[in-house]
Amino acid sequence: ARATPSRITRFFHGRLWRRLRAAGVARAARVLDSGCGRGLLVDELRRRGVDAHGYDAYDPAFADRAILAAGYDAAIAQDVIEHVADPLALLDQLGRLVRPGGRVAIGTPDGAAIDLAHPERWRHTLHQPYHRHLVAHPALLAAAAARGWAVVAHYRRPYTNTWVPTLNQPYLLRYLRAVDDTLDVAFEPPRFRWAMLSPA
Repeated sequence: ARATPSRITRFFHGRLWRRLRAAGVARAARVLDSGCGRGLLVDELRRRGVDAHGYDAYDPAFADRAILAAGYDAAIAQDVIEHVADPLALLDQLGRLVRPGGRVAIGTPDGAAIDLAHPERWRHTLHQPYHRHLVAHPALLAAAAARGWAVVAHYRRPYTNTWVPTLNQPYLLRYLRAVDDTLDVAFEPPRFRWAMLSPA
């Protein structure tokens, strides 16, 4: 709820859009962001000329279920599947929303990558109680295959994990730990004084 548009969010959303384009989503595509939150990705895609729409049951601006009746060339569920009661039902819903030959893009932490011997390292991936399911990527790929979907691309690195200094996960996790180790800090104004003075 605290997320606001910024150069950083636009940079990240641009990276996500480039991945979608590389997977065959046309510039003229009709795109649904399912679980869109405040609609920042929807706004950025529209700014780029995309026919983008959003649905999110928890935001009144995007809670109209009528949007789920239309056909789309692509449906995005970024950081959504881990929050729903039934991940497979979400896949089925996305499959019904996308026209034949369309694309379904799902971004989620890889449950298979978590080392529960060191849960403190995975605090934000586990994100209890909000993450209800952590799907292993091989299981997600198998669920896609069971639905007759062909995998066009699979990325092990999130689109937000870049080689740009300060715009990557190691930096973000260190920054969160230095403040109060909650994800809320990522959506507050940056604390540049700390960032510039910390030896880490």
